[in-house]
Amino acid sequence: MTGLSQPQLTRIIAKKKKSGKVFLNSTARHRFPRKYDATDVALLIETDNAHKRLSGLAIRRILKREYEVFGKKEYQNISQISPAHIYNLRRTRQYISHSQTIKKTNPTKVPIGERRKPNPQGKPGYLRVDTVHQGDYGKKKGVYHINVVDEVTQWEILGCVERISEYYLKPLLEDLIEQFPFKIINFSFR
Repeated sequence: MTGLSQPQLTRIIAKKKKSGKVFLNSTARHRFPRKYDATDVALLIETDNAHKRLSGLAIRRILKREYEVFGKKEYQNISQISPAHIYNLRRTRQYISHSQTIKKTNPTKVPIGERRKPNPQGKPGYLRVDTVHQGDYGKKKGVYHINVVDEVTQWEILGCVERISEYYLKPLLEDLIEQFPFKIINFSFR
């Protein structure tokens, strides 16, 4: 009937019991006044278009120079903007509809962790590493078995670690690799 939620009604009833009076708030939530208006966003758009949308820090310095060095009064307010807030203004509807230099990040492919079978061409020294979890017993964690196998000779050396992390794996792998009777050329995970 009141249009209020159950938690709101509970709070109002608790106030009534505590103080004997109830004052309902009909005003809207407090909002901070906007520091940067449409003219400031327009200046940001103009600056970004002229400089092909540089980073927030670079644009901030340009805006600051426009006011301090070149004496353009219209830049007074926006010259004090933080680099982080520039990115907030770039998400506004006004900016998106008027900006000519919206760039998305270009993805770059990094070949780290690339999985492909090595091509040993009949030479030993190309190792393949495989991990197998023993499984858990009740609430106790099981060990991880590490298999290191040469692609050509099928020479195999086994080891075990408590956990799969650099702390445990690095010393074990160094020890396992030292046990091979030939020079190691390539090393890949399976």
